[in-house]
Amino acid sequence: MAGNQIYDDAVSLSLPVPVGAVSGDPVVVGKMPGVLLTDRDAVTLEATVFMGGAFTLSVIGQNDAGNSAVAIGDALFYDGTNIDKKESGEFFGWALGAVNAGATTAIPVKIASAGDARTAGVIPAGSIGKAELAGGFLKVALAAGTAAATDVAVAGIAVGDELVFVGAFATAAAIATLADRTSEYAIIAGNLDKAAGTDETNNQLVIIYLDLT
Repeated sequence: MAGNQIYDDAVSLSLPVPVGAVSGDPVVVGKMPGVLLTDRDAVTLEATVFMGGAFTLSVIGQNDAGNSAVAIGDALFYDGTNIDKKESGEFFGWALGAVNAGATTAIPVKIASAGDARTAGVIPAGSIGKAELAGGFLKVALAAGTAAATDVAVAGIAVGDELVFVGAFATAAAIATLADRTSEYAIIAGNLDKAAGTDETNNQLVIIYLDLT
């Protein structure tokens, strides 16, 4: 047996918790969700946190878009105050009961454990984003062609994104050919800058870029 083993099962641990935390409160320590089994100690500033099982907890029927009913099996998140379906919080576990949209109801909640977020297909807030992806998100936009030296408005595009391809379909009314015009454009905020280049007034553009911002 390994001589450096500390616990057989590190599910119940003494960990630092917020001021005022008491037994029965939900908590997320780092990325580890759990429920307090003891009140926060005034000296150590810690409490015993159980990071597994299921507990009856107060859950709100809402998500990041507004009121939203909670169904059994829904992923739940905790922002330090509320447990709900807002993915802006930290992944906490799964609902084992139902909550009406806009209501607050005490229901059983299964506490997530290590690896559960990936298994559930949930990406905890702040764990990954465009900056962590090797190539960003590939996006495609359509835009009407413009005259030479006339910028093209592309909603959402920003400095720092990478232009992959600009194709001009000629003509928009009866498309017959596709010409590669990528070299004529550069990305500026909300637009593709076309300092000169081809007059595409009667053509249709297809724009492919990597959203890195």
